[in-house]
Amino acid sequence: MHGLCGYDRTSAKECEMHTWTDHLCVALELDDEKAFLDYNLAPLRLRRDIAILGLLHRIQLGEAHEDFTKLFPIDVHERTTFTRHNARRHKYQFREVWGKTDYFNRSIFSALRVYNVLPEYVVEAKTVQEFQSRLTKTARVACRAGRARWDRMYSAH
Repeated sequence: MHGLCGYDRTSAKECEMHTWTDHLCVALELDDEKAFLDYNLAPLRLRRDIAILGLLHRIQLGEAHEDFTKLFPIDVHERTTFTRHNARRHKYQFREVWGKTDYFNRSIFSALRVYNVLPEYVVEAKTVQEFQSRLTKTARVACRAGRARWDRMYSAH
């Protein structure tokens, strides 16, 4: 067991890979659910996904640098066919980009697919802070309900 973090690791270099919340949760003997519900310490993967979706929302609000708008173009086409997939979509859509490699499809571009099917009440938030707060509240509800993989609910993979 490594002395700095309490994990079963052999070196300080491996210890550096953990976040401060991982260290705190180990020290306090908290699991992900208790840390999130009682102390508002969301797991790293959930925080990362909410941050990426926050960037996409900033683009939708027109508050991001123009280079981001070019990289993640907004889809202005109206859905003319009714499918179960299109029924889940709100009016604030990004043009989805698909790559030829799994590496590309597991990158930030996969968040476009997640953003496009978020509930409408979430994407209608007027600020990024309000948007991310709504995502966090929804994740907290899923965690309380015992939903499997609640910490990956905003991940496309």
